[in-house]
Amino acid sequence: MLPREAVVAHVGALREGSAELRELLALLPEGVRRDRGMLLECVRGPFFTQAVDGLSRQLRAREAAYGLAQALRYPYRGEGVNGFLDGVREQGRRERAERDGAERE
Repeated sequence: MLPREAVVAHVGALREGSAELRELLALLPEGVRRDRGMLLECVRGPFFTQAVDGLSRQLRAREAAYGLAQALRYPYRGEGVNGFLDGVREQGRRERAERDGAERE
């Protein structure tokens, strides 16, 4: 997982109105304002760090990451949050490529 400072810097550098920023803002909980400031507040907050740490512990426990990859049908890329994210990213790239290919036909 990237250090929190790297995530904050990345979010801060995103172009206003970019597709990536819109996708990230859509992940914020309902009932909160959906802007860069709120996103940064969430990433800087203790809940984000605790959630990442908890997810990493669970994914490392009893090889849970492999079972999760099988259940959710994404490629297994190792234990912990980094392996989880690598697998999910790869699956996202595959799905995007398939969708783009289908749109061209």
